[in-house]
Amino acid sequence: ADHFDDWGRPIAEKWRQFPIDIPDPQRNVILAGSPASQSRQVLHLMASEAGRFGPSETAIGMPDAGLAPFLIADLQARGVSPFDPSGKAAADHSLFHLLDSLRTMTADSSYPAFSAFLRHPDLLEATGLDPQRVLEELDRYQNKHLPADWDDITAHLARTPPPHLDSLKKASAFVGDWMGHFRRADLNSAVRTFLQDIYRTRTIDPAKPEDSEFIAVAQLIDAALRESASPALNRLGLDRSNHFTLLLDKLGRQRYASGEDQTLIDLEGWLELPWNDAPFLIVTGMNEGVVPASRISDIFLPDSLRLQLNLPSDTQNLAVDLYLMSQMISSRPANGRISFICGKVGSSGDPLKPSRLLFRC
Repeated sequence: ADHFDDWGRPIAEKWRQFPIDIPDPQRNVILAGSPASQSRQVLHLMASEAGRFGPSETAIGMPDAGLAPFLIADLQARGVSPFDPSGKAAADHSLFHLLDSLRTMTADSSYPAFSAFLRHPDLLEATGLDPQRVLEELDRYQNKHLPADWDDITAHLARTPPPHLDSLKKASAFVGDWMGHFRRADLNSAVRTFLQDIYRTRTIDPAKPEDSEFIAVAQLIDAALRESASPALNRLGLDRSNHFTLLLDKLGRQRYASGEDQTLIDLEGWLELPWNDAPFLIVTGMNEGVVPASRISDIFLPDSLRLQLNLPSDTQNLAVDLYLMSQMISSRPANGRISFICGKVGSSGDPLKPSRLLFRC
């Protein structure tokens, strides 16, 4: 009790040399190579304890959010549905990809931009044409004529009689109509009208996970459009291309919650783990800079001054992390297990150090 102040905060001086005894460290401190290797180690640990702990009795800690794609893919491949409380990135949804391809098409109009735009499944469906036939004609046309940009295609197709490229000609005309409308209207109304037209025949059922996610991303788009139409932003005098880029940059950094009705196991962050009472806990990403989290030094408020002013500091954060880790270990029953996995390299190939918490033994 004397390791905490009156507000329940860990006292940094008391925790500075506090030892953390990891049970059976030879077995429970695991070194992995890449993020994919860390994910495989999680599967291996779960398989090795399958006789004692099922998915509902297992918790997976994910202090490093960069591990989420690997863990989710591997768990789903084994029939275990994970839930990531941090949500999904809007930049990974098809709605965002459609708008991003539209932005590229309006700014570039090269053949790669037109091809990527036309190949989006939602746009293809909105044309009302046979998608396979459109793409076959597009590939055949590209192989034979090597067009440089969309203007080359429209000019040439105007001279090419159907039915040789009838589907491609109709699809190109559909895109052309939209390009004309998009350039005449203001960005906000143009994006809204474009999405309304593309999805005019889609029926939404909120009970379906994919439709629930569609609604969530659509709401993010609506909020981003409202913000982009603010008078303060308009006074910046951005041209349409930069305005669209700014809109998608803001949208791409948003996240949305995905449904967890069918999930069997949660992927939780470092601060959520102390509240999880699963007897088997696997903590990934135990690397320096993640646990404890690194903070860029502030020239005006260095750590020493933060301590004197009783502000949050790296020293205080380290004390909190030491307490959290010791609490996770102490709260596991005698028949439970806790394992820590640290990686050697990150997703970009950069070398990583083990967390200093692992050395407090």
